[in-house]
Amino acid sequence: MVHIVNVGWLSINCRSPQQRSIAMALIIMAANAAGIAGNQVFRTQDAPLYVHAFTAMLCLAAVCLATVIAQTFWYIWSNRQMAKSGNVPTVQAKTEGTEIVQTWWWTW
Repeated sequence: MVHIVNVGWLSINCRSPQQRSIAMALIIMAANAAGIAGNQVFRTQDAPLYVHAFTAMLCLAAVCLATVIAQTFWYIWSNRQMAKSGNVPTVQAKTEGTEIVQTWWWTW
């Protein structure tokens, strides 16, 4: 569930298809790297407390939290710069004489 939310968040905030494809590759790579925890970190000889494994998971969670906070501030700054420049990606369509214009960003 969280992976889907991250992919949607990235899709909305990436400006170009090139940026979107690199961001998607990185997030899919990070999601697949989580498989390391199940096979390599949680070893049977560390049972039942798994002190090493949970320490590693805590460190990874801290890095992830710092990355999310940094990306959030970067996207806010980037979207504000884009709004100031007037270079805002839009989708335009006509439906029975009514024009619909939708922008794919927000500035908070």
